Amino acid sequence: MQRICPNCSHELPEEASFCLNCFTQLNIADEPDVPSFAVIGKKRSVRKPLIISACILLALTALSAAGYRRLSGIIPKSAVSEDETVLVPVTGENNEAVTDEHGEIVYQAAVPVTDAEGNTVLESVVEVTNANGEAVTDSNGEKLYETVSEAAQQNTDKKQSLLERLFGSGTQSSSAEAKTTRRASAPAATAATAAQPVSKTTAAPTTRKPTAAPTTQKPVATATQGSSASAADFNYSAGSSSVTITGYKGSSSVAVVPASISGKPVTSVSQNCFNSNSSVTKIIFEDRQSFSLPSGVTFNNMPNLKVIVLPAGTLSSFTKSTVSSCPKLEAVYFGSEGKNSSAVSGCNYSVDGVVMSASGYTSELVYYPQGKRTASYSMPDNVSVISDSAVTMNPYLKEFKLSSAVTQIKSSSQPLNFCGCTALSAFTGSGNRIHTENGVLYFLNASTVNDSKGTVKYAHVYYPAGKTDSYFEFTKGYPVQLLPGCFAGNPYLQTAKFFTPTYTGFGDNFMKASFKPTALKKIIIPDSGYSGTGGDYLKLYITVEKY
Repeated sequence: MQRICPNCSHELPEEASFCLNCFTQLNIADEPDVPSFAVIGKKRSVRKPLIISACILLALTALSAAGYRRLSGIIPKSAVSEDETVLVPVTGENNEAVTDEHGEIVYQAAVPVTDAEGNTVLESVVEVTNANGEAVTDSNGEKLYETVSEAAQQNTDKKQSLLERLFGSGTQSSSAEAKTTRRASAPAATAATAAQPVSKTTAAPTTRKPTAAPTTQKPVATATQGSSASAADFNYSAGSSSVTITGYKGSSSVAVVPASISGKPVTSVSQNCFNSNSSVTKIIFEDRQSFSLPSGVTFNNMPNLKVIVLPAGTLSSFTKSTVSSCPKLEAVYFGSEGKNSSAVSGCNYSVDGVVMSASGYTSELVYYPQGKRTASYSMPDNVSVISDSAVTMNPYLKEFKLSSAVTQIKSSSQPLNFCGCTALSAFTGSGNRIHTENGVLYFLNASTVNDSKGTVKYAHVYYPAGKTDSYFEFTKGYPVQLLPGCFAGNPYLQTAKFFTPTYTGFGDNFMKASFKPTALKKIIIPDSGYSGTGGDYLKLYITVEKY
């Protein structure tokens, strides 16, 4: 006997307890008894599977609504923030990285967000496409993108798979269509990826759910990568056989200097050619056979410059004066960004973004970037000289490890090395000419001082600006020379005690230098007094106590 729903007149199975169409509860007592279907030895009712199927359908409906609410609204490309977007590798079915025809890993843009449970998940930034797979644009002709939550996509895939098992393959086409409209196309023009070589793929990307905010390794750029080099972005002076760059007038944050213009090689740049540019974050010089920098400042007053990539094996003129007022400059490379370059005798090269100059089998540390965010730095073993003012004004450096090969720390100009490194709290390392004790550096000078007691050697003192002692006793090993800036503007040291006569440096410049000891109030010295000039002048500023 066929049953009819009293509410919607829908035909029902004979033993249904509720309507599968309108979900109206049926009164079984009012219905005539009918024989139940049974299997010998075990009674099996069709009610339970029907009820289970209905409950699953309701649950999946709610799950689907919750999952699709996790889909963000459609956004223009410009709404994808540089600070939020990261690059993640596109992975295949076995979680293996997908590569292009050149063997390079394919990346896609993604946004890390926090879900309701406090976990960090990735929302893929995908291009909005129509039924024909064509990009959808807004009224300004700009491509539209949407952020798709990985969790929401997983819920959608689970729902589709379960529905297919319950009701057949009728839902398969809608699932494929949904995946097609979310086909990933890495937005290479977004701010976060403008200078990165992101390969495109037509395969739908799959990402793994991280337990913390993702930190992905971005592709390494070479000297010829980044924005396209264009002569129209530069002012230049063309000679009979070469070109000199005199200024940058482009709008891109990545300035790429071409290797040649109009068939003539670009062999040099003029002084201050990038002067006072606040929009450029990276400057890349295409590789070339011959290139030189001026003796004065080349990169001046560039508050947002972070990376410079210069031609490899051609320069010998990069010095501390090449860069001025670039507080965010993190690294200088020669040849390829992110890679150490080879030491070629007579040329500049870089190790971990620090500029060196090679001379035979030894090298000189020429420039330590002001914005380099390394807390502890170790000099390479073959570096024997630190140039004048090579390491100054870096607020991140906390420990400086000297090479045992160091034979000279140049100090002919002011400020001295390590001045303005406000976080630097300790020097470490030892060698024939250097000694560190309690975080203070003593460099044994090759020259001598004539004293009434005879000819003696002395050491230059480098006291770190971030060392927090208010009272400090200097080594008893040998006399020391206090040059202007040797305390590097330390704001903590109030009393210094010396155990041997202190030579020279107690002059007018010691207290008038820009990096004078700001908190120093008292110097304690032996009763035998001190040699050198300016003793009486020093007493105007500091109490000199004898013992």
